[in-house]
Amino acid sequence: MRIILSGGGTMGSVSPLLAVYEKLKDRREVDALWLGTSTGPEAAIVGAYNIKFSALPAGKFRRYFDWHNLTDIFLILFGFLKSLWLVYRFKPDLVLTAGSYVCVPVAYAAKVFKKRLIVHQQDLQIGLANKLMQPLADKITLAVSELRDKYSQPDKLVVTGNPTRDFLFHGLSERAVTRFSLAPELPVLLIMGGGVGSEIINKVFIESAAKLTEFCQVIHAVGKGDQTKWLLSPAIENNRRYHAVEFLGPELADVYAATTVFFGRAGFGTLTELAALGKPAVVMPIPDNQQEKNAEFFHRQKAVVYVRQADFSGEYIINLLADLLSRPKRLSELSLNIQRVLPEQAADKYAELICDLLGEFDS
Repeated sequence: MRIILSGGGTMGSVSPLLAVYEKLKDRREVDALWLGTSTGPEAAIVGAYNIKFSALPAGKFRRYFDWHNLTDIFLILFGFLKSLWLVYRFKPDLVLTAGSYVCVPVAYAAKVFKKRLIVHQQDLQIGLANKLMQPLADKITLAVSELRDKYSQPDKLVVTGNPTRDFLFHGLSERAVTRFSLAPELPVLLIMGGGVGSEIINKVFIESAAKLTEFCQVIHAVGKGDQTKWLLSPAIENNRRYHAVEFLGPELADVYAATTVFFGRAGFGTLTELAALGKPAVVMPIPDNQQEKNAEFFHRQKAVVYVRQADFSGEYIINLLADLLSRPKRLSELSLNIQRVLPEQAADKYAELICDLLGEFDS
């Protein structure tokens, strides 16, 4: 089986595709090529899976005035031309995408050569990239059944759930305790603002580190690029209970295993991991972003604590977390509720769909 996987810029579109790739490898011999961005985290991540990688020039589709719209037209064109060449040369049996602007030229190139295309929809609000790709898709996979009503082509839809990478199920809290010198008697707060980090999350938490670590210990992934400045903040320099890192890679499974409460954004990939592992979570979606729909969906099912960025401050979040960590019954309820939100065995269902689709076309 030869497949092209395309996604990147953030881990949101990368994680589910990697989970599917893992399951396909269990079933068949797979030769894979990943087409992503040159600036996102995906190149290093997929390299660890021994997947060939090629970066595409990637322009973003903006539905508002921005001078970058003019220059990005050329990036999109170059991305499409390079995609054409790569699809022609690699000759995939199938192309998989999961909702990222870098995927759009890949999807159109795939259809030029009449390649099969599956588009995965995670978020509760459909982004422009997926809207542009979905008319071309042979199948559209959905993270939740509630998304069905947003489509006019029901014959293309398959509810699979959102695939989760297998390694996350094999974390050991003991390894995290050793790695970060954690105190076994204290609860652990995991803070993640996404692969590129969040200025407001980093600022508020690090400036509140002294008060926060009076009642818990912290592992905080600040993000790459400009956000690494927070690693050198005097506010956490001599605080042995506050462990700031740039990024969590393979060790994320162990950190999740040791985590008592998670705080972060509401990307669907992150919410999927939390649901699969049953982790109590406080989420603060990016304002005016599709993350708000994700957070509202989970909040309606009493599966997360929802914080609006407009309310977010050091005093507010310290009081909220101190109260939450003092209520074991509430933590248990959040853990049970979040596990019930998404369909189970999503990666297996997705891999089965692919094998069935290839068999259908080959017969």
